[in-house]
Amino acid sequence: MKKITVFCFVLSLLFVFASCAGINQPEPALETEFRVSIDLATDEFLMTFHDRYEFDYTLVRRVLWPGGEHITGDRLVIWANTPLRNFALITIGNDVIGDEIIFIPIDTFAFLNELPVGAAFVINSYISGGTIPWSGISFLDENNVQRYFLLLQDQSDAFEAYRLIEFMDRREELPDGWSPWW
Repeated sequence: MKKITVFCFVLSLLFVFASCAGINQPEPALETEFRVSIDLATDEFLMTFHDRYEFDYTLVRRVLWPGGEHITGDRLVIWANTPLRNFALITIGNDVIGDEIIFIPIDTFAFLNELPVGAAFVINSYISGGTIPWSGISFLDENNVQRYFLLLQDQSDAFEAYRLIEFMDRREELPDGWSPWW
């Protein structure tokens, strides 16, 4: 009986120490790795940004898919933990070289001189063009490097999500006179 009492006492001390382990812990270090993010935009979530820039994607649908502007799309928000200079919402083309699909930046739909930290870029009424992405973003990062990301609707999860997938601009590998098929 005495062993059980001692065991219970030691066990209760362990629980007390374990529950206090988080007290007086230092704050986590500030995030230093570059990150650009995308998510579905809700009014509540958008309230967390100090500023926002909005683009109506139905303007794109009128050009790329005539008659499709009446379709209700998703409201997306893009933000980053560092300023994104020469931020652009772009259209993406694609082609096959060898056995590899490559993506090519084609045109700009929307442009900002800078998307600052704490600001949101909102895309209203976004509809993806199917399995192969037709839209993306580009910007100059903090090292003055031009970067390109596909805006991909990922339906592999139990819910629909959007992802930004980085790609390289490989226009120089295309034959002379190349143009998108559309």
